[in-house]
Amino acid sequence: MRESAASVVGLAIVMVLAGVAVAQQLDIHFIDVGQGDAILLDYGELELLIDGGRGDACRDYITGLIDGELEIVVATHMDADHIGGLVEVFESFDVVELWTNGDTSTTATYGAFQAAYVAERCTHNTGRAGDTIAFHEDVSLQVLHPETLVSESNDNSLVLLLEYSGWISLFTGDITSEVERNLLQDGILPDIDILKVSHSGSPYSTCVDFLRAVDPMIFVISVGENAYGHPSEDVLQRITCYWEPSPYPDLVETNRYLYRTDVHGSVVIEILHLLDATGRTSSGIDPEPLEQPCDCTGPDLDYEDFESRERCQQCHDCCLMNQGWDVFNLDRDGDGVVDPPEPVGGVVINEVEPNPAGDDRGREWVELYNAGVTSVDIGGWTICSTHGRTSCVSIPYGTTIAPGQFLCFSQSAQWIDNSDEAMKLLDRNGNLVDQTPNLADGGNDNRTLSRVSDGAGNWVWVRQGATKGYSNE
Repeated sequence: MRESAASVVGLAIVMVLAGVAVAQQLDIHFIDVGQGDAILLDYGELELLIDGGRGDACRDYITGLIDGELEIVVATHMDADHIGGLVEVFESFDVVELWTNGDTSTTATYGAFQAAYVAERCTHNTGRAGDTIAFHEDVSLQVLHPETLVSESNDNSLVLLLEYSGWISLFTGDITSEVERNLLQDGILPDIDILKVSHSGSPYSTCVDFLRAVDPMIFVISVGENAYGHPSEDVLQRITCYWEPSPYPDLVETNRYLYRTDVHGSVVIEILHLLDATGRTSSGIDPEPLEQPCDCTGPDLDYEDFESRERCQQCHDCCLMNQGWDVFNLDRDGDGVVDPPEPVGGVVINEVEPNPAGDDRGREWVELYNAGVTSVDIGGWTICSTHGRTSCVSIPYGTTIAPGQFLCFSQSAQWIDNSDEAMKLLDRNGNLVDQTPNLADGGNDNRTLSRVSDGAGNWVWVRQGATKGYSNE
C-alpha cells in the first residue's frame, strides 16, 4: 500500500469516499516501557500483546484497554526487557493463548515468566516461519522468522508481519542484520508502511539493504535510558539517508516519520481503512518529517554552503550511503572526513593555546601564519571559538600579515574551551578562511596545540611545547 499509505502521520488523514465501507478500527500501541518492547494490537473487543517490557509499565498501560480476556500474548524472545513485564500481565488478565519462539533461559526473569504462563493454563504455541497467528479474519498476522533456533538469543526473535486494510507493519523483536539479510534472501519481505526498528536502534540491526527492501513510511524505536548508546547514531543516519527523494514530491506523498518512545512517549497508530489513519502520542509531540542534510541529486554544494563542518560531514556521509559516492567532492583526500577550502592567501591557524599554565584569562591565544607568497590584509577578520563560550576576537583594521609572518591574538576574558574546541578564522565578510578540527588540551601547562606536517603531505594537530612566533616543525 506504498502509494496510498504515504499520506501522513502526526496529522489525521480522513478521506470519505462514496462506496467505501467503514471498517473496524485497528489501533497499534507502541507502549513506552523504557528500554524494551511492548506493543498492543487493539481491534474492537479483541487484543493481542507483543512483548511486555519489564516491570509494570505495560500492565498499567493496557489496563482499561482490555475488553474481558486478553486473547493473545506473543513473547518474541526471552530477554528480560521483552518478557519481564509479562509476568504482571499474566497475573492481572485472563490470557487465552501464548505464542513464543520455544526458547528457554536460565535467568530468574524467564523462570518467573514460565511460572506465570503455566499457572495461567493458557494454550502455548511455538511460532515458526510460515505460521499464521489467528487473531481475526480481517487482520493477518504471519510469522516470518525463525525457522529454527540458533545460539544467539536476539536472532531467535519472532518476526511478525501484520496486514490490515492495506497497511503493512513489521515487528522485528531484536534481530540483527544477519537475520535481516536472510529474510531478504528468502524474498518474503514486501514494501511496508510501519517498521518497529529492531533492538531499540542497535547498530547491529537495521542495515541499509533491509531498509531499501521494506522502505517504510513510519519508523518506531522503542527505547529508554540505557548504557548501550541506543538508538545508535549509525542507525539514525541510515533511517534518514537510505532513501532517495521522490522526483515528484507534489504528486506522491513521500514523507517519512520517526517516532521514539523516549521522545514522544507511547505512540498509537489508528487505522480505519486504506485512506484513513491517524498517529498520536502520549506526549502530544508529533514527529517532523525526516529531512536529509542535503539534496544529493541537487545543485553542486561546497564546504562554505553549510552552516557548520558537522552539517557538511552529515551531507557527505548521507550522499555516500544514498548515491554510493562523494557526490560533491567534499572529502578531497579520501580519508572519510570533509576538507575545508584551501586557506585564502595562504593564511592559516597555526597554533592554539587553550589551557596555559596558571590563570587562563588573558593568556589564551591563537597564532596565525601566512604560508603564501603575498601579504594579506586581515583587518576586520575574526577568530572564533565554537564550543562552550563561542567568543570571537576581532583583528584590528589595517592589520597585514606578510609572507612567512606569525601573528598572535588573544583577549582579556577566557574564550577557548579545553576540549572539543574548534577554532574558526573568518574574513571580514564572514566567509570561512580556515578551521581547526576539534582540539583538546587537558594539561594546564606551557604546551600548545600546533599544526604540523605528518611527512606525507598532510597537516595534523599535535600537542607539543609552545613555538609562539616560530615554525612548529
